[in-house]
Amino acid sequence: DDGRRAPVDIKYAVDPESRNRNRIEIYQTPQIQDSDLFFEQIPALSTKGEVFVFIHGYANAFGDAALRAAQLAQGLKNDLIPIIFTWPSNGRMGFYPQDQENALYSAKHLMKFLDDLSARVAPKKINIIAHSMGAHLLTRVLTLMGVRNNQDDINRFNQVALLAPDVDAGEFHMWAPEMRLTAQRISVYASRNDQAL
Repeated sequence: DDGRRAPVDIKYAVDPESRNRNRIEIYQTPQIQDSDLFFEQIPALSTKGEVFVFIHGYANAFGDAALRAAQLAQGLKNDLIPIIFTWPSNGRMGFYPQDQENALYSAKHLMKFLDDLSARVAPKKINIIAHSMGAHLLTRVLTLMGVRNNQDDINRFNQVALLAPDVDAGEFHMWAPEMRLTAQRISVYASRNDQAL
C-alpha cells in the first residue's frame, strides 16, 4: 500500500418523489476501482465527451465536495461528466493554515491527475471549476503547466472557472500570463463582500 486511495465510484440522483425538486441524494457504491479502470470508464459516461473537474475549497470534507459537484452537474444539465478532485481538508472552519498547506501539497497530484485525464481519456473538452482554496491550488498547477514549456499544455482546457478564489491579487496578476496559456477561457467570480477569510 503506497498510501494513495483508489478512486471511488460516486453516484448522485435527483429524487423525483421529493416535493423539493432540487433535492439531490449522494450515495457511494461499494465498488472501489483502480485508476486504470476509472479512466477507462469515463468515455462511456457521456455522448458529448466533455468533462468538468470540480476542486473544492477550504473547510470542505469529501461529502461536501461530492454534494457541490452533484449540484453543479444538475445545474449545468449539459451531459458533462462530473469528476471531483479532492485534497485533504480538515472539513471545518478554524484550520486554515493546515488546509492551505494540504491544498498546496496536493499540487503535484492534481497536475498528474490532469495529465492522466488528458492523455488516457482524451475527452473533447476539459472544463475545471475550482472554489476558494481549491482555486489557489489550481492557479499554482496552471502556472506550473504554463512554464513547463510543453506544447500539449497550450489551450489544454476549455473553460476554467475560479469561484471566490483564495488567491492574492498580486500573485494572480503575476501568474496570469502562464495560466492563460493553458485554457481557452479563464473566468474569475469574486465579490468584494466575501467575508469567508
